[in-house]
Amino acid sequence: MALRHGAAALLVALSCACQQQASRPACPAGQACLEYGNTVDPNTLDPAKATLTNESAILGELLQGLTQNDADSDPIPGMATNWETSADGLTWTFHLRDAQWSDGTAVTADDFVFAYRRVLDPATASSYAYLLYVLKNGQAVNEHKAPTASLGARALDAHTLRLTVAHPAPYLPQILAHQSFYPVPAHVVRRWGDDWTKPGRFVGDGPFNLVRWRLGDYLRVERNPLYWDARRVRIDRIDFYPTTDAVSAERRVERGELDVNDLIQSSRIDHLRRPGGMAALVRTYPYLGTYYLTFNVRHVPALRDLRVRQAISMAVDRDFITAKLLRAGQTATTAFVPPQIAGYLPPARRRAPPRALGVPDPRGAPRRIAAPAQRRRLFRAAPAADRIEIPQQQFSHARDPGDPSRPSGSGRACNPRPGRGSGSLSISRRRRFSDRLCLVDRRLQ
Repeated sequence: MALRHGAAALLVALSCACQQQASRPACPAGQACLEYGNTVDPNTLDPAKATLTNESAILGELLQGLTQNDADSDPIPGMATNWETSADGLTWTFHLRDAQWSDGTAVTADDFVFAYRRVLDPATASSYAYLLYVLKNGQAVNEHKAPTASLGARALDAHTLRLTVAHPAPYLPQILAHQSFYPVPAHVVRRWGDDWTKPGRFVGDGPFNLVRWRLGDYLRVERNPLYWDARRVRIDRIDFYPTTDAVSAERRVERGELDVNDLIQSSRIDHLRRPGGMAALVRTYPYLGTYYLTFNVRHVPALRDLRVRQAISMAVDRDFITAKLLRAGQTATTAFVPPQIAGYLPPARRRAPPRALGVPDPRGAPRRIAAPAQRRRLFRAAPAADRIEIPQQQFSHARDPGDPSRPSGSGRACNPRPGRGSGSLSISRRRRFSDRLCLVDRRLQ
């Protein structure tokens, strides 16, 4: 009899344990708090060393470069209020706004110069150093062939930064929004070295401050009252969680524990969109990325034959992979550059511009660079959100081009764009073109 009662008690206990209740950190009264599933813990919060889109999601809240991106992914002023370009397109002069680091120290042009030299320093081993090759002597500095002082970045005064590029680069304002071009607080980095990114030491110029980082648990940022545009920041606190188990994260969103999660498994898309399911929480947006396989021609002699490689390539059923395996709207591609990338015109649509532009074309003729207005038209003419140009997955985040007014931290959460801060699947952030799905807590809609 005692055994039967014991078994019944155990069943009751198990039943209670299975009925999990929503559990989320208390949000102070009158504040808005965002619980954000960010897939994995960041490896670093140093913009010179970060490589993951999940790191970019956090860094975009802590730091800001000369430019940022609007809802259409066009560059707009960030730390720079305005800029001018010389007639030959080689000299760019940026005028900085009166802004402060989160410790109250003024943000100056010297901080940008310091950051750019640091990225190109071979000792930093920055994976994105090549992006700064656009600056005069950038590659030579990175390869130890020129002194850092020769880099085409000069502080004319505290609020004026002059960049000299190695060649005409009309896309410069776009890439300046990338994390590798973020400034870093020179006075803090000189004091702490690589440890400057730890909580209690991290100093940023972005809309949020780093306040806590529990590895494997969560990373917390809170609204920065010294941010130059703090009055427009709608979120008071963001907690970033490493949600490595996508299915578990789905349930956390459904229970209200998470407001946003960065990943959905492709195989579960139909399940989530079924009637009575979580279809109302699924969001999609464009993401730029291309995945491919490479051949080992060094150790496999047969693969050195071009015909063999072409035969293998032709045998891969890309349509089957995207339609039957990934199943999230991705499309097959046989090219590296998605046709909707800003300023890019597929070969069939190109026209030779006047040679005065002086922009070299790989085929030997000058290449046309689309004007800003034309870039916007190209971007807006992109396929619907359910269509992708890439047959794989990736994640990050950005602004919602359909609703730029949606409150979300500094303007991003489950919302697309390049530079800030961008896939594929996400439950609910630089311009991207592949399907991204977000699962969003109903309370945010």
